[in-house]
Amino acid sequence: MLLVGDLGGTNLRMALWRDGELLGVRRWAVDRLEGLSQATGLFLRDLDLRPTHACIGVAGPLDGNRCEHTNAGWVVDGDRIAADNGLESTLLINDFHAAAKGTTLLREEDAVSLGGRIDPKGTRVVLGPGTGLGVAIVHRGDVISGEGGHQDFAPRGRLQREALEWLQERMGRVSFEQVCSGPGLMNLHRFLSHRSPEALPAASPAAISGLADRCPVARQAVELFVDIYGQFAGDLALLTAATGGVWLAGGIAPQLMPVLQRRFRPAFEDKAPREHLLRPIGIRLITHPQPGLLGAGAVLAEKLANRD
Repeated sequence: MLLVGDLGGTNLRMALWRDGELLGVRRWAVDRLEGLSQATGLFLRDLDLRPTHACIGVAGPLDGNRCEHTNAGWVVDGDRIAADNGLESTLLINDFHAAAKGTTLLREEDAVSLGGRIDPKGTRVVLGPGTGLGVAIVHRGDVISGEGGHQDFAPRGRLQREALEWLQERMGRVSFEQVCSGPGLMNLHRFLSHRSPEALPAASPAAISGLADRCPVARQAVELFVDIYGQFAGDLALLTAATGGVWLAGGIAPQLMPVLQRRFRPAFEDKAPREHLLRPIGIRLITHPQPGLLGAGAVLAEKLANRD
């Protein structure tokens, strides 16, 4: 029995992991917590059977077994969490490292197909917009994670170029994360609203997607967002020869299912003269609610088995 966690930009989830099964999943809003050690104590407090080892995926770059959490401003220290909560060890990994590993445990019914084929032995790309834009690669069973969402935004077409110029005037350098995440969708909506007096106000990404059926500006923002998402995914698939598929994670994508089904694949394949390399590649939208928790358990189980 292992303790697993997934600390994203907005929410923290924890559970027990046993042989690929999740038990007792709990969720907290990050802004309601003082730190990860406190949350770990809350989770462990009422358990009859206490785990001895933990693995937690954290949104942010790692420095050994420490991480500066991107949004909360916490310094997360795995060794301190273990000591504070009576655990033998707490391993920290990148949150998209965990999500990418989790995709290797998914069943067919845990994802929706957006076309193409999946080679189970091929390299796969996992990416997803949420509070940020996470990216990871799985190659021959090994996960390679980094900060791929912070690559420079490369616009396609006049509207995207105008969006880039408008955003550069306000924030300087513009990365893909700043146009392909929850805050990124807000940025695109602000840009388009600046151009149109017909825009209805929206205070959150969910509000923008909710307005898309009755507000042309919100609809255009969602479509622009999905086009950029597909373009970025296509770049990553070309970079990695992702015959194992492109796997879409994160909290935003499932809310945009109809638009994704209509626009993502054309944007993904629009890579002349190499579009023929992308047409066969499978794209899967993850519907399993906790791939990060699954992956954290799998990473820790392998580490403990190799230690023994």
